[in-house]
Amino acid sequence: MGYRDGDRAMYVSPYKNLDEVLPVTDEIRATWNLFWQLVNDDFDSMLRNDSDLSHLVGKMFFVWEGNHRLTAWFRHVNKHHSMDKD
Repeated sequence: MGYRDGDRAMYVSPYKNLDEVLPVTDEIRATWNLFWQLVNDDFDSMLRNDSDLSHLVGKMFFVWEGNHRLTAWFRHVNKHHSMDKD
């Protein structure tokens, strides 16, 4: 949602490999808890309302970052805040 001066680089892309885009399928959604599904619906709604981003609705996103922060925080959130939508 924007650039913040001094932040570390984190790359987000709908491409897993050079030409491979993975759609969000019912099978994938079934592995998510209710909060992830609700947040995904909100995210897709935001994308749908932006003509520059609407082509990304229903796509998985892949994250590359340099220090495994996403992995570390994801484990923490799942362990301690799995029932908190925020």
